[in-house]
Amino acid sequence: MQNNFNYFTTIYCIMSQWIQWIRGFVKRWFINLVDGLDTLDLDTRKIIIEKVSKIPASTKELELFNDVWNDLSNSAEIKKKVNDVLDKIEDCDETTQLYFNQWFKEFMLSIDHLDDKKREEILKPCGNGCAKALMLNKFKEVKNTSKNLEAFIKTINEVMGEGELFTYVNENLIKVVYPKCFCPLVNNKFVSSPNLCNCSKEWLHTNFSAVLEKTVEIEQVATVLSGGMECRFNVNITQ
Repeated sequence: MQNNFNYFTTIYCIMSQWIQWIRGFVKRWFINLVDGLDTLDLDTRKIIIEKVSKIPASTKELELFNDVWNDLSNSAEIKKKVNDVLDKIEDCDETTQLYFNQWFKEFMLSIDHLDDKKREEILKPCGNGCAKALMLNKFKEVKNTSKNLEAFIKTINEVMGEGELFTYVNENLIKVVYPKCFCPLVNNKFVSSPNLCNCSKEWLHTNFSAVLEKTVEIEQVATVLSGGMECRFNVNITQ
């Protein structure tokens, strides 16, 4: 199959355009994060939000964004406010970039004290939403035209255009190797915390569980953000 869809490179180029990035990828990430925060008890949510809401805001829009998180009782209302506020940002200058850089940094630090399961649950909706918005339909399209799992893996590698990211081992195991972190939040230097790798685990889980229609477990072996030279995951498939 001719490579005409370089997924990660395309997304990175789009994300480098700041306004589009804020109103697109970042907005979706924050909206999905609301669902992740809903998995926590109210007191824990308040501790996390208290840290990020103290970040200095240099514009009216950023002040409004801080205010969005003051009332955590209505998730639907928070999502609406996130959408409305980020759509009002007209200029993503250095101070705006610094604000969001600090927001992500403080947020990731604020969940460090939580156990692994809670950190995973918080970021699961973000990975799920990213997969559904950017790649799930392509996975399904390729799977529907592949004669078996091995053929699917071969074709999805060609379609994504980033080399041999996925390796078919057998019907119960697919190995995943990323030569670098492809997440736009990392590439735009907003996040450097290994907590974000929970997002990548769910991205894999959402895509593979949907197309295989089987129970899938993602095992994180190593990641760049955790100090590795590459990101490696195992997709364990239950018959």
